[in-house]
Amino acid sequence: MRFHQNSGIKTNCHHQPNQPNKPTQPNKPNKPNKPNQPNQPNLSRMAAIQGHLLMIRDGFI
Repeated sequence: MRFHQNSGIKTNCHHQPNQPNKPTQPNKPNKPNKPNQPNQPNLSRMAAIQGHLLMIRDGFI
């Protein structure tokens, strides 16, 4: 659909404007690592995989 390109109206199409007034979340205090455990490299990967699976389950893809 190319309607917004030909008309003179600038629409925000998939581009969010910058929000300077958004409050930043305070940093959570880090838990002390167990000595045998590496510095949690898999945590963000697991969160990303779980979010991906949730999106597939909810039908957003």
